[in-house]
Amino acid sequence: MYVQKNVKITLLAIVVFAAILRFAALDRIPPGIYPDEAIKGIEGLEAVETGNFKLFYETNNGREGLWINLIGLAVRSFGTNQFSLRFWPALFGTLTVLGLFLLTRELFREKEHPDRIALLAAFFLATSFWHLNFSRIAFRAIMVPMLMVWSFYFLLLAWRRAHAWRSAIFAVIGGALFGLGFHTYIAFRFAPFVALVLFAIEYLRIRTARIGLRSFLTRTAWWLIAAFLTALPIGLYFLAHPQDFIGRAGGVSIFATDSPIRTFGKVLVQTLGMFNIRGDCNWRHNMACSPQLLFPVGIFFLIGLWILIKNIRQKIPASTASWLLIAWLGFLLGPELLTWEGIPHALRSIGIIPPVFMLTALGVNYLLEKFSNKKVVPVMVIVIVMVSGIIEPYRYFGVWAHHINTPYAFAKPYVEIVRYLNSLPPSATKYVIVNEGGTLVPHINPNGERKLIPMPAQTVMYLSLKQAPITYLLPKEIENYTFPVGSVIAPLKKDEKLFENLRKRGTEVSVLKFQYFEVGIVE
Repeated sequence: MYVQKNVKITLLAIVVFAAILRFAALDRIPPGIYPDEAIKGIEGLEAVETGNFKLFYETNNGREGLWINLIGLAVRSFGTNQFSLRFWPALFGTLTVLGLFLLTRELFREKEHPDRIALLAAFFLATSFWHLNFSRIAFRAIMVPMLMVWSFYFLLLAWRRAHAWRSAIFAVIGGALFGLGFHTYIAFRFAPFVALVLFAIEYLRIRTARIGLRSFLTRTAWWLIAAFLTALPIGLYFLAHPQDFIGRAGGVSIFATDSPIRTFGKVLVQTLGMFNIRGDCNWRHNMACSPQLLFPVGIFFLIGLWILIKNIRQKIPASTASWLLIAWLGFLLGPELLTWEGIPHALRSIGIIPPVFMLTALGVNYLLEKFSNKKVVPVMVIVIVMVSGIIEPYRYFGVWAHHINTPYAFAKPYVEIVRYLNSLPPSATKYVIVNEGGTLVPHINPNGERKLIPMPAQTVMYLSLKQAPITYLLPKEIENYTFPVGSVIAPLKKDEKLFENLRKRGTEVSVLKFQYFEVGIVE
């Protein structure tokens, strides 16, 4: 589709702004490295250096290997730091903004202002706290909206372009991207239901028009074959290891509760309220339980949702866009609606971000069209849109990033501990006492001792990979352990009794206290 010059310029400005928001101060914000991020860097770097890339990593409740392997490439290129872990999220988050524009314009190309709707959707996504936050954390879930947006865009291109070979290429690219989604986050397993609805609606539309049915089926087949072949390796792995397919999801499923129906009802109410009433309360995911959408943006979303429902009720068959958006919202809320932990959960529902902002853009466009003959209303709407694009980044960089809760949500004390230990002379004997609980992860101490260490230690391990070795001990191991004179002992969590007990055993220890941690020096 032809794109006007002013639209190209506006789109470029939005994408550049999105990139700036996602890459700015990426080495410092978020302030810390959460252990779940750190272990990806450790395992990814090991995979790159040994060439042992895995389809699936069993540690930490199990994770698909694509994301970890990508993180490893970044760590190998940029070093063991925060930027390396968050390079890919920032890049994929930016690409999602561009992809959302292209998909939205393609979906609404029959409307009067497809470019305006697409630009609005891209702008809302670019400035959204919800998407911006996950574009700056090393969680593989950020790939779900990106791959869905681009795979569906290329599928629509394949269906709607006349040139056979070019359409086949588009279909293969889109299918391959869709297949990659199964190598990412568990929420993507709901995406095939959305694709099925898209196939059905497009098939009905084409059959009714009695044109291009053979071409449609051929191009769809190319897309499906590419998706199947790309997803096949991880599919074969899960067939051989069915326990890994379920993983942690089984423990947080509503079906694991005493009353699944009652739990589902409660989760549904909480989920429906997350857009405008109460959002995720986890400080890694959101800020202070605030709604996932800024107040006026949430109103625009509700208007767009109302338009969507109205279109489906009035049109038989409804437009491809209407059915795709409702299916996308419904099925990609599945990972949230079928679990009970941490609801509302901004991470599990990350897959609905693209349709949410397409509907938001649709709501704004409706107001601009309905009140086009009244100058004041369109101006007010545009001003509100622009102001929201300023407030959201400010909430992230100006408020959330500096809030007292945020450093602890990202294990800032562990980062400060390892920075101190790394500043010591290489000859120093260093110990970290892992007195925080968590999932157990295999580790080998400098003396060759193999043991299971709780996850929180991963932050220290990652940032000390290229430094002098550190010995990790569990609290129960200290009772009979002899620390050499000059040893530096750093507990992950402040614990005055730890050093008192050492003194009672005859080990003289002087304690140095810092803002986030304390260390003992054996005298």
